[in-house]
Amino acid sequence: AKITFMNTNRFNILDDDDWWDLKRDLLGCEADVLVLDPLIKFHHEDENSASGMTRVFTRLRLLAEEAEVSIILVHHTGKEWGKGPRGSSVITGEYDSCIMMTKGKDHTDLRFDMRHVETPDPVSLVFNPDTFWFERDETTEIPEVLEIIYTYGKPMSKAQLVHELEHEYEIAQSTAYRKVKKAVIDGIIIQTSTGYTISESAYEEWEYVKK
Repeated sequence: AKITFMNTNRFNILDDDDWWDLKRDLLGCEADVLVLDPLIKFHHEDENSASGMTRVFTRLRLLAEEAEVSIILVHHTGKEWGKGPRGSSVITGEYDSCIMMTKGKDHTDLRFDMRHVETPDPVSLVFNPDTFWFERDETTEIPEVLEIIYTYGKPMSKAQLVHELEHEYEIAQSTAYRKVKKAVIDGIIIQTSTGYTISESAYEEWEYVKK
């Protein structure tokens, strides 16, 4: 695989000359993937402007089609990461797939939002200095459904669970229902007369991890 780095000090995706130069370079090296890191360095628009960001993403989609590349955008959240990407809601509405990275003390959590395929469960990674690879950290990987019920503090109805999953993790309702169903199948939660609650085995594992 060939990797090419570009200087973006004066790059603007909305500038016709810059756009054509980038398209020519992508076609010239027969690129499959274009990574813009970070997004803000590739345009001069106000991130909070819906019209401005719409123009940016219109150009990016046109570039993806004409240069036949997949585009990966690196973007940042605001101070409250749970509210999603920084800036206009256009940014959230435009992506096909999203990987949200949250840095912990000794691990990195990944959460996913997929528009056209089933959304994977969250993953926690740690860096292995011996192999120089990021690997799964099974000790801190907690299913969202379990975390929601634990935080709520008492049994929850399916409707409550689905609503909280949608709100907290910004996932589609259909995905939230699948996560609840999977949590039941995996024995993470059980249904009682008062609602869904954490199974004894899952609760003990959660308490172990919290320590």
